[in-house]
Formats: sequence, structure tokens, C-alpha cells
Amino acid sequence: MTTLIIEGLDKTLADQLEMEAHHLNLTVNELVKRLIHHAVNHHNSTPTIDSVFGTVQSSTDGIQFQNAMREE
Repeated sequence: MTTLIIEGLDKTLADQLEMEAHHLNLTVNELVKRLIHHAVNHHNSTPTIDSVFGTVQSSTDGIQFQNAMREE
């Protein structure tokens, strides 16, 4: 197992991750694993965390990712 430490993760972003994970009925760890998995497998069209969570207008990729996360 690998431990990932993310420097610069402020309270606001941590809270946002926790709320989105709760909304999707996931743990924060599972949500982050899925974000990383998606980024690795779709490196040419990776949405930003902001677009995935809807804090800025989502690109098509962000919307597709949101829908895929809800379906899983």
C-alpha cells in the first residue's frame, strides 16, 4: 500500500473533498483514489478538481466524470 501526502491541501479543499465524498456515498480515500485513477487513464482530457466538483463551470469532461462517479 502507498501513502500519499498532499502538501498545500487547505481546510477549504479538504472540506470540499469530504462533502463531495459524502454526496457520492464514498470515503475521502475512495474518492481521491478514483480521481487519481481517472487522471492516470484519461491524461489528455483530465478535468480539474474545481470542474469535477462544480465550483467553476464544468467542461464536458467534468460533467462526464461527475456522472461516471455517481454511476459507480
